[in-house]
Amino acid sequence: MRKTILLSVILCAFLVVPVTARSNDLLSVFLRGATSATPTISKDWRPDALNQAKTLAPTLDDAGRDQYFKEHKLNLFVPSLLQAVLGFGAGSRMIGDTMGRTLSMSFDGISLSISGLGMLLWGVDFLVTVIFQSIAHGSSYYEPTKLGQVGQTMGWIGLGSLALARVVAVTQLFVWGGSYNAKLKKALRAPTLVARLEPEEKGFSTTIAWNIPLD
Repeated sequence: MRKTILLSVILCAFLVVPVTARSNDLLSVFLRGATSATPTISKDWRPDALNQAKTLAPTLDDAGRDQYFKEHKLNLFVPSLLQAVLGFGAGSRMIGDTMGRTLSMSFDGISLSISGLGMLLWGVDFLVTVIFQSIAHGSSYYEPTKLGQVGQTMGWIGLGSLALARVVAVTQLFVWGGSYNAKLKKALRAPTLVARLEPEEKGFSTTIAWNIPLD
């Protein structure tokens, strides 16, 4: 009975937290508070910061490239926290990973559906058994039948699947975000054409060379 109550509390927590967060626009608060650390990227992020980096790279010096990278790289701490706590692709949505958001929403939904169905079966078994015991024996003692045991098993399987789905979603977020940051850094490594004036005996000579970043 204690395991059943614990299962019910955990399931309610996973259901209530995302719904409450959305109803109070908690997610929007997180997004607005983290915009300075994580830029908002459109659904198709490739033509945005990456192409801009490729265009600007030849005109920027090393300090300018470092500054551009710091301003446009993805800070993954807050998105990963949202992905783990709220779930349903909240972190993937924040960084613009549409595929990750879709997969996270799907797996979370399936896992919670399995748990919810299991708790429904257990609830039916509980009510029917208690009512029957009260009528037949004048007692409200409850011992799960096969239906109740199946419901409890489904509930725990669903919660285990949900926990695994959250771990996978957070891992996928770091992989996607790390890949984006690596591509952004690579885009900023474009060679820069540099012109120098060098003193000579009769004046100055102009030297033009390519400055190729090594890191």
